[in-house]
Amino acid sequence: MTPLIDRQSICLSSRELTVVVLPEAGARIYSIRHRSLGRELLWQNPGVPPARVPGGRSYDDNWCGGWDDVLPNDEPASVLGLTLPDHGEMWSAVFDVKAQARDHVRLRAQCRTAGFDVEKAIWVEDEAIRIRYSVENRSGRAMPFMWKLHPAVRLAPGDRIYIPARRFRLEPASLGSLVDAGMSGIWPLVQTPNRTVDLSCVPPPEAQELFFVYALDLVQGACGVYRPSDRSLCVWSFPKHLFTACMLFASYGGWQGHYVAVLEPTTAWPFRLEEAIAAGTYSSLATGARLEAEIRFEVRHGVEYPGFPPAG
Repeated sequence: MTPLIDRQSICLSSRELTVVVLPEAGARIYSIRHRSLGRELLWQNPGVPPARVPGGRSYDDNWCGGWDDVLPNDEPASVLGLTLPDHGEMWSAVFDVKAQARDHVRLRAQCRTAGFDVEKAIWVEDEAIRIRYSVENRSGRAMPFMWKLHPAVRLAPGDRIYIPARRFRLEPASLGSLVDAGMSGIWPLVQTPNRTVDLSCVPPPEAQELFFVYALDLVQGACGVYRPSDRSLCVWSFPKHLFTACMLFASYGGWQGHYVAVLEPTTAWPFRLEEAIAAGTYSSLATGARLEAEIRFEVRHGVEYPGFPPAG
């Protein structure tokens, strides 16, 4: 596998943002640098450089960070007689560049096992990124799927996670630091016999915490990270009718020593596609149908932490 950051990358820019896109690594946005804030907004894995990865490889072993997409599944899955690889096919797909300018790029690739044609158009606009996705099912049959946005966010102690949800559910297969907690409750407070964990609060890396949680009953299609020190909010906005839940994977030193939160708006849950199908909480794309969605990332300044909706 050949590292890609120097070999093939696309740099998009606006007045405030410099954005690096890697077409040969799933068209992931590897870097978002903000000029006025003077910092990188995404997390990059210091031990794994971005590389072109053959399909079917382990995701965790090759996770370089940045903002990629998980499609059409998360955990390896067997669906309709198909064997779907770890974290799906899109994160490792090689995208062809169809158009490119200083502030935008349009790319296209195939998820061959699922039979999906994927187009991704990225625009950088001042302090925002707009992405328009198109997913077409060419498999010849209706295809159940899970699609997750998967941005890894760079953190500092005291940051706040923003997900406007009403309730949470833990993933029983990945309880992490919450092995003695109640399995569900009102977002963002998790009760254990000895403490109350506020999932919105980012502890220091020495906390050695690890969380994997589903945020459910979203009040709006949004998630993000707030930094009190400069009163900035990095927020992702998405269509709530499509991305009906938001997973939070947070390693505060508790997984391989990494200090990162991954915000994962998703069209299906739990993260095993077979279980989502059994529970009726999955998505499906009819044969020949096209799914289109627009996602927006933006940086807001001088704002207060948005807080959470009331329970009920």
